[in-house]
Amino acid sequence: MIAVPMGAIAAIGNKRNAAWAYPTEHTLRTKAPRLSHSNNESSSTPGRPVPNNDNLPIVEAFGTKDIVATALSFVADADVPTELLKTSMTSKSFRAAALSSIIWKELCDSKWKTKFGYQRRMEQAEKVAQTEGNQDNLSSTQPPSIRSYPPSLIKAESWYHLYWNEMKLSALVQIDLLELQAFPWSGCRWFRRPMHKYPAHLPSGIKKPVSNSIRFGEDCVVRGGDRECLYNLEGEGTIVNTSGFSGEECPVRTLHVHRLENWGWELRSQYFVCRSIDENGPEGLWADYKKALVVQFKGEEEVSGREGGEIIKSRRVPRSLETELRW
Repeated sequence: MIAVPMGAIAAIGNKRNAAWAYPTEHTLRTKAPRLSHSNNESSSTPGRPVPNNDNLPIVEAFGTKDIVATALSFVADADVPTELLKTSMTSKSFRAAALSSIIWKELCDSKWKTKFGYQRRMEQAEKVAQTEGNQDNLSSTQPPSIRSYPPSLIKAESWYHLYWNEMKLSALVQIDLLELQAFPWSGCRWFRRPMHKYPAHLPSGIKKPVSNSIRFGEDCVVRGGDRECLYNLEGEGTIVNTSGFSGEECPVRTLHVHRLENWGWELRSQYFVCRSIDENGPEGLWADYKKALVVQFKGEEEVSGREGGEIIKSRRVPRSLETELRW
């Protein structure tokens, strides 16, 4: 057995515990500067050792949640922010940073930029965030430390709720009156009259809208189309009936509500189709249908209900169209 002097054991112990030793005036100034705290929290805790910055959690080492939130924004995905949500479960400190509006405002902007009504949606969200008193926008000479957030106050900020609220609304397939009346609509007929050279073929009407200024008025009158008519919102927001007869299905005037991938709206009947127009205007509104036009031939068992439709043998329709159009 090898005898080890007690002085050596004491030296080893002192070296291992050096980082947690009580600070002197010199070590406070050079090795372990204290973190900033809120006015409600004392700047020092008597009887508690001040750890070295190398031993602190990463958030407390940075000193503010704003810096950590900015760093996390580089790895946040606006379409699938699951990694960011996993980070928020790491600790209370990371939760405060991961749910900060610094991150979620950028995610909202990135997600909504390619969606219908981007400018209108951002303006409304800005007003809501200001009304709720977003903590990220509070004026202060020094950002608050993560330590100034008690566990009971570490909650998601306004832009986090705005992001998920819009995701929930985008999944709705029913339209309400305010949404229907909020913006102009572009309207097209599915088909145009046959050309003299090809009397048995129905050309598509998607390439030339009938109107880009159709409006559903507050007085329940549709204006801006080929003619004015009354309308009713039926089926809990799934049908816009312009036939004038409530509850009756009309292949021409009964418009069924559909939600587009870009969060816009489309109203379809067997003869007519409308799409909502946002602040970018009607340019490119029908591009997806135009690119997907294919020639469709009428089967022997299919009968046309159109005037003079018995001589029609083919037509051009969008390949991606879910609704089956009658001959």
